[in-house]
Amino acid sequence: MKLTVRGKIIAVCATLLVALALCAGAGIWELRSSNDRLQEIGHGNAGAVQHALQARVSFGVLRRAERDLLLAHTEDKRKAAITEFDDAVRKRDDEIRELRELHEASIAGKLDELEPVLREVGDIHQQVRSLKLKASNEHAMELLVGEGGKQADR
Repeated sequence: MKLTVRGKIIAVCATLLVALALCAGAGIWELRSSNDRLQEIGHGNAGAVQHALQARVSFGVLRRAERDLLLAHTEDKRKAAITEFDDAVRKRDDEIRELRELHEASIAGKLDELEPVLREVGDIHQQVRSLKLKASNEHAMELLVGEGGKQADR
């Protein structure tokens, strides 16, 4: 089968057009699947991201509450700081529990890695709290002894 030059050019152009159409179709198909994955990531993980951000904020609030507890020097401020500290611990634990309830393998793995650190930090927080309470009780005893001695002298 002998083709003329014109026939050969038409055959090559037709082949190139078919290849171009196949590449364009594959590209459009990949873009659609990419958009679907993006929608899944953006909307599917939005709850997880929000809980993770809230957990991070609760860590900051807990750090500030612990600082306030350490700096509290009057009984009223100490009671308020202890209440704030306990609320911050409870909120942090609630956020971590809500993250676990999402049942996502990647988040669960990271939380499992974080669990020993959280336990250690929790122990330190309890020690700080108990030391601060002990210090306030000792301070109260010193004041009581000092005031009692002043009243006995009268």
